[in-house]
Amino acid sequence: MSRSRSSRLALVIPAIAIAAGIAATGTGGLGTVAAAEAADGYEEALVKAEFVERFTRFVEWPRDSLGSSFVIGAFGDDPVGRALGTLASSRTIKDRPVEVRRLSRAAEARSCHLVWIPSGRRPDLPGILASARGQPVLTVGDSEGFARAGVHINLVRDGDRLGFEINLDEARRSGLDLSSKLLRLGTIVGDAR
Repeated sequence: MSRSRSSRLALVIPAIAIAAGIAATGTGGLGTVAAAEAADGYEEALVKAEFVERFTRFVEWPRDSLGSSFVIGAFGDDPVGRALGTLASSRTIKDRPVEVRRLSRAAEARSCHLVWIPSGRRPDLPGILASARGQPVLTVGDSEGFARAGVHINLVRDGDRLGFEINLDEARRSGLDLSSKLLRLGTIVGDAR
């Protein structure tokens, strides 16, 4: 792989080691990956999809909420949703095969274990969050203000860095238990700060 391509494929990630085999901090996949420049387009979508998948390793769902497959709902047809579909074909989450569903209506969120909410769905955010509120559905987005609005984990960009915010209060209301490792690496927003 050329130096330029490898630097495009990685973002400075202050939270989760996204590449296989990287565990810089010895915390089971949490760490830092550095690069000279930010990835763009589909490559960035793959990085974000890896983040989303890695988050599930540090979240516990109530036992009775997990069925035979782990269901990820992706609103719209954005690049991260497509990348999640690609990852689903080769991964398991919580020892279950992964099913990615394309969602179009807010009410569909409650039938998933994790819901990806791209920035383009901002107008639908109140309805999506109302549908998922109080349900064991991890909501993940990537738009400024999403965590403060109630999304559990929101990917945020700071220059060439990709980090995340956590709305711990909303995650707890949904019956989800977020690992202390995840909480140390993210920025807590809301009352739980």
